[in-house]
Amino acid sequence: MSEIRSLAQLQDIFQKSSGLVVLYIYATWCGHCSAFKSTWNDLTQHESKSLQFIQIDNASLTNDMREIIRHDIVGFPSIIVRNKEDLFFEYKGERTAESILAFINSHRSLSLGGGNPKTPMKSNVKNRKTAKVGIKKRRAPRPIRMPPKFR
Repeated sequence: MSEIRSLAQLQDIFQKSSGLVVLYIYATWCGHCSAFKSTWNDLTQHESKSLQFIQIDNASLTNDMREIIRHDIVGFPSIIVRNKEDLFFEYKGERTAESILAFINSHRSLSLGGGNPKTPMKSNVKNRKTAKVGIKKRRAPRPIRMPPKFR
């Protein structure tokens, strides 16, 4: 696991990586990030040649780094997977090690030629369901009925 503090470090890791890179973007002041720290440490035990974990503190995240990652970071912690084809996929499921590993493995098979690597993130929902990430369907909101005296 590497701690990234500059654009040059991030570019170097992306150029040298031979597989997936999992980015963990956190904020030191964030309570959710503090609670997630033990799960992140469990995930980093799975690091190998084809799977690299890096973490970036929000304070050191520059606009140039945001452009490379190609995602707006709107919440913490943010987990983004980058494959060999330089495509980025943001994880939005449960914050458990098992769910995140299933998500990573679904993108690992894409990198190895097991699927279409050009599939954009939003249409990749099929792969997330097979990985059992825990996507729930939302019901449409019910219409509001006004009381008779206001009609």
